[in-house]
Amino acid sequence: MTKRLLEDDVEERFQAVRPVYNQSNYNSGGSLTTTTTSTTSRSESDIVHIDIHLDTNGKEIVLWADILVAFKGADNARHNIRVLPFLKDENLVELEPLRIAAVPNATLDIYIEGNITQDGRDAARMRAATSQIQTPPPRKRGPQFDPEAAFLRKLEFEFEGFHVSTTADESIGIDGKDQSDSTSSITDDDTDTIPTPYDTIMQLSKKAKEGDVSAQVELGLKCLLGYEDDLPQDSEMAMYWFLQAANRGHAIAQMQVGLFYFDGGGGVQKDLNTAASWFLKAANRQQVDAQILLGVMYLRGWGVQQDHYRALQWLLPAANRGNAKAQHEIGSIFEAGTPLFSQDYPKAMEWYLKAADQAYADSQVSIGELHFAGHGIPVRDETTALEWFLKAAEQGSKNGQFKAGVCYEEVPGLRDYPKAMEWYLKAAQQGHQESQFRIGRMYGEGDKGVDKDYTVAMEWYLKAAKQGHVSAQVRLATIYLRGKGVKRDDLIEAEDLIKAAEWYREAVKQGSEDAQYALGMMYKNGQGVAHSFTDAKKLFKHLADHGHFKIRKMATDAYKETDHEEEVAETGFGYL
Repeated sequence: MTKRLLEDDVEERFQAVRPVYNQSNYNSGGSLTTTTTSTTSRSESDIVHIDIHLDTNGKEIVLWADILVAFKGADNARHNIRVLPFLKDENLVELEPLRIAAVPNATLDIYIEGNITQDGRDAARMRAATSQIQTPPPRKRGPQFDPEAAFLRKLEFEFEGFHVSTTADESIGIDGKDQSDSTSSITDDDTDTIPTPYDTIMQLSKKAKEGDVSAQVELGLKCLLGYEDDLPQDSEMAMYWFLQAANRGHAIAQMQVGLFYFDGGGGVQKDLNTAASWFLKAANRQQVDAQILLGVMYLRGWGVQQDHYRALQWLLPAANRGNAKAQHEIGSIFEAGTPLFSQDYPKAMEWYLKAADQAYADSQVSIGELHFAGHGIPVRDETTALEWFLKAAEQGSKNGQFKAGVCYEEVPGLRDYPKAMEWYLKAAQQGHQESQFRIGRMYGEGDKGVDKDYTVAMEWYLKAAKQGHVSAQVRLATIYLRGKGVKRDDLIEAEDLIKAAEWYREAVKQGSEDAQYALGMMYKNGQGVAHSFTDAKKLFKHLADHGHFKIRKMATDAYKETDHEEEVAETGFGYL
């Protein structure tokens, strides 16, 4: 008779296992050092024995639940250097309950909290961080946050274009593509228990409370988005249900918990290291988007020690399966070069083209940049660069729109100021600060297809300045200082001078030498600030010692003049 899963074997057999804790070294300030050590428990006292079972095909297996009983926080099992995957059916769907193949005559290493632990303390940190959400938070009546800001959250920087699926049976596509053919979508087994549109929230809640993992995920998504009048948006309740499913190994739920820690929300503080730990859990369950996010975090050193090798380990499988986001990130690795290998523009171009063939806008921009600079091609080609920029621009990429504007503004043979303004405006309306600055500059100078208009220039400079664009801050301050294009009385002039000083200070924080010199003159003359020879001399002295050649001479002369004026003011006598 064929033995069924979980039935006792006639002859008891056991799998030897032992824990392995990877420990990253931290300095006294709590930040990662450049080396990573691994402490591995290999003494006989650490080894425990777990029952081996036979599945329906007579294959020897070990239940993952039994491993979790022995080692809380276990992430993966390894035999020598091979990670033992969860066994899957013919459709590559992980079997339930989760299991791995037994290796009876060997001792398996059980890795605790993966490779992201900080001196073995992360498991405790994660438990402490989520202890407050082990019971459902009180129901909240009314919207808790803007869904576009909190759920369809744009992860700025490298995660632009990332989106989270809005239904439990939809894949989470980082590159905006349908991922239904990947293991990132909920499995067929999961969808059997996903509530239909005819189920009420009460029925869904009942299933979730009974431990239905798919219902917990569905309810978490509905809490996050809000569901008509029956369920207001509630990020903390969403986090609670995602955590219930995540702790039972649901990959999409683990991904969602990681996203809360990545952004800070759902009742938890932003914690990139904990986010990476949750992404690792989902990635180990073949959740493709978690693999990509984890790869990017290793690439950038966000929450983990920067490690280009591990970044490639996570990105390459997804890239080879055709994921455009992963292909783009690998292209960026080859373009920049790493300690693993030198810069390789042709290889970067190859990977960018794979993603661009899928209309991935960031790669289209990168290909344009390589052509514009003449990297990875025989000769520089601005015309082809513009073609690629326009492909991205027409998809709404603000970087593509900006780059197209630059070509039309600056490249001989392509120059077309009205088109430059058109594309700058499209990018500026999406918050692209350099485009905002360039529009302001075109109006401020009035020599590129538009009439000079300081009022309009100031509006655009202000938009860019508020985002930290240092040149916009300097130009805006200068307009306030000089009163360009406006008539003002003494009161308005005094207010403008105060604003000028404020914006010069913002630019000084970013190291602008022009702003340092201008602010020094304002202190020297008492314009918009309290008169202070000391503050003026401090700024001039710094420029004289550290500034570029041209401004060094100006600052030295200004320092001497200020020093002389200070002496006259203090003694009534000056030197001739």
